[in-house]
Amino acid sequence: MPQGLDEVFAWLDGLKAKAQQGAATGLDAAAPGVESVLLAAAQAKIKGYTGATFAGIVAYVTGAGIDSSGVFQEAVEAVRDRNPAHVYTEEISVGGPDDIVLVATVPTDYQVILEQVIDKGFLDALDGEASTLQDAAAQGIAELLA
Repeated sequence: MPQGLDEVFAWLDGLKAKAQQGAATGLDAAAPGVESVLLAAAQAKIKGYTGATFAGIVAYVTGAGIDSSGVFQEAVEAVRDRNPAHVYTEEISVGGPDDIVLVATVPTDYQVILEQVIDKGFLDALDGEASTLQDAAAQGIAELLA
């Protein structure tokens, strides 16, 4: 157990780092499930013409120094291969510097319009995954702190 105030702060910083790492690990494990849920929602409500939306669906963990650019770039390339005129290449930045975030998106320039057309199909699907994601983050933290 920490003795002085400096040791207490160092211990808390270490605990915070472990919690961030555990949350990231848990969310990363849940990301493929989120992608599957979004793909099912898209396939149920969208008549695909180029396949860009279906191929570009991606869920990835970012924040707190995590480099997720490779995962996002794979989705960008999947869209570019199918619909090069409508690729959106700006990686999403959300949260503060210490936040761990799971981003679920499709890198197309028409995604906002698509979400309106399918009557918030992706948003509704993601809302249904909220407790699963919370549990995945908590499980990752618990495993790391055990």
